[in-house]
Amino acid sequence: MTLAVLFAVAVGVAQRHSTLCAAFGGSGEINIVLLYPKGAAVSSWNTAGSMIKAFVFSNLRQKNYETPERRAADILDDSDVKNKADVFYVEMDEPLDKDSVRSFLNGWRSDPKVMIKAVKWAVERVRNGRTNLGAAGMFVAFSEYTKVNSSNFVVTECISRSAQEDAQVQQSPRVEIFNASGQNQLASRVSKYMRVAGFDVITASSYAKREAKTVIFSYGGTETAVRVRKTLGLEKCEIYEQPADKSVASAAVILGDDFNDGALR
Repeated sequence: MTLAVLFAVAVGVAQRHSTLCAAFGGSGEINIVLLYPKGAAVSSWNTAGSMIKAFVFSNLRQKNYETPERRAADILDDSDVKNKADVFYVEMDEPLDKDSVRSFLNGWRSDPKVMIKAVKWAVERVRNGRTNLGAAGMFVAFSEYTKVNSSNFVVTECISRSAQEDAQVQQSPRVEIFNASGQNQLASRVSKYMRVAGFDVITASSYAKREAKTVIFSYGGTETAVRVRKTLGLEKCEIYEQPADKSVASAAVILGDDFNDGALR
């Protein structure tokens, strides 16, 4: 038998036993998540048409997942897909190179070696338990994806929710809170209040010495310091400008004996 015949027979057998086949035979949405060490991609195929949406996630925050399915489900939650119930995944050693994918989709018909290499790769994924599609599912996926070419794909670069949260934290003005008064746990209470107000409090501790007056230091501009002063009701408090390289924070508050914690209530 020729390679083409063997491949056709294998696909036919696979289609009899694969749950993925039933999905391709319907009119719903099929999502396959490709999991990379530091990223992921989602192939979302609406079987009612010929367009395939690809959502690409780069530099994802590293988490400890109990199973690859759980990680794939998390990626689907961040994707603009409707079907989040059926979680199919394939673990990858590295992100797919766009040129390689384009070359396979557009050139496998004229170069059988490309298909042979791809089939060997799929067999290796199944053999090492790096996909939940199983042998049948992988064959079905191959048989369906070989019907399209690169023009059928619409690629969207995405940001995960965890990355968005990190970005929001980075955009929040960084401040330091020091307790130079005689009030217990004042720095801790003020820092909680400031975080709720949208500040990224990177330090909350006691000051080296006791101070009678509350002062605010600004680093590299007074915008954050002015906002801190307003948030804490310290309109009459003096702001001292310092060079930006003196602190990683944008502002620092030294809470003196005169600080009235009434603003925290």
